[in-house]
Amino acid sequence: MGEDYGKDYDAFKTACVGVGLTDVTEEEWKAHSPSPSNARHWGLMTAARRIKNARRGVGIPKNLKVAVGYPLGGREYVPGDGNLDSSWKQFIPVLTKDGLIEVDTEGEYKGQHGAKSEIRFEESTTPRKDGDGFYTNRTIQEVIVGKESIPLSTLRARVLGIDDLTRDMLKTPVIVSGIIGDRFYPEKIFEDRKPVDEWPCWLNENPCFQFDMAGSQSILKVRFTPRKISRAVIEVKDFNDVARGGNMANVAQSFAGTPVMVVGVLSRWEDARSAHGKNFLQLIATAMFEIPTAPEHVKLGGDPAEEDKVFAQKFEGDDDVKPVPAPTPIQAPPVAPAPSPVAPTPPTTMPSTPPPQAPVEPKPIAPAKAPSSVQARTASIREGVRKAAEVLGGIDKVTVQNAIEVNKAVWVWGPSAQTIQVAIDREKEKSAKK
Repeated sequence: MGEDYGKDYDAFKTACVGVGLTDVTEEEWKAHSPSPSNARHWGLMTAARRIKNARRGVGIPKNLKVAVGYPLGGREYVPGDGNLDSSWKQFIPVLTKDGLIEVDTEGEYKGQHGAKSEIRFEESTTPRKDGDGFYTNRTIQEVIVGKESIPLSTLRARVLGIDDLTRDMLKTPVIVSGIIGDRFYPEKIFEDRKPVDEWPCWLNENPCFQFDMAGSQSILKVRFTPRKISRAVIEVKDFNDVARGGNMANVAQSFAGTPVMVVGVLSRWEDARSAHGKNFLQLIATAMFEIPTAPEHVKLGGDPAEEDKVFAQKFEGDDDVKPVPAPTPIQAPPVAPAPSPVAPTPPTTMPSTPPPQAPVEPKPIAPAKAPSSVQARTASIREGVRKAAEVLGGIDKVTVQNAIEVNKAVWVWGPSAQTIQVAIDREKEKSAKK
């Protein structure tokens, strides 16, 4: 049994100098000195080792922070070689009452996305490689999952329009509302720092492609990047089923025009290159939610009054569709009453000619507007393809270009060639089955 130093600080401090440990404080003496009377049954060397380890942080409980909120999918941290097989870490945006924060974890996330959770994490900072500021790391230590799922109104309370995004939001998580555009692009998959030849749009049970959403000042490219250990949360009806088929054309035709809210990190910002151009932005997406158009058919939870406010909002990109007024009928010029009979005039007198009437100009008819929903646009494209087949003498004679020419007065929103080609192919399949 070691000597009892529990009652003599100076004696313990002097003894520690003899084993190479200097500057022992009174707090360290009280916590670590050998003292059998205080149940500290160890010797001087163990006491010195305890103090050294405590100074390094060994055995000291971590000062954890707690976030209560809804985790909303993850994005992959991929090393510089771009190889998914090297992926080991992911970042997860969490919507709390104070806004969005991003936590990180190695490997798969052990909680449940979309469920209200208590997330305990250790916070630290590391300098950026470019020397401009610091990264904040919030490494998950424990997750307690609750039963409440995120209501749409909670997301809507934090949503931004595309033109509300600013450059100082770079590298931060945001929630953005918009309309999925017609343009879809593949995401590159790398092996040994080189892109592979085949670019799937469904990889490791997650969507893997890009699409555009446009504001009046900026264009936002939404990227569902390749994943191995993270997961994208998708709450858009049929989205994963269509993407799983691996056909980009089907994805484009099925979801262009859908109003959505997208969660992710703003990763890139390029200012417009001309006075009339648009800023170019990129978002690494972790989650996407469809904005319902028929609230009476949707159960979302939360305060019904708040949900009513959600659906009363006008989301960026919505078409302001109004009924086109019928043209005013052209009125015939008034007819003068028949003149009363008069006595015949001498042959040398010419009959008087009534003054000419000014022509009545018809009012112009308002131009056609694009359908306001993806279903209406899809129906218009299919009907237009069938119309082109009738005009041209058969579906086999229909091409994208001549279909556009036949329907230029109707397809005023300019559907993509890819979308039109999908409709043509479908009509050809139907014709072949007859």
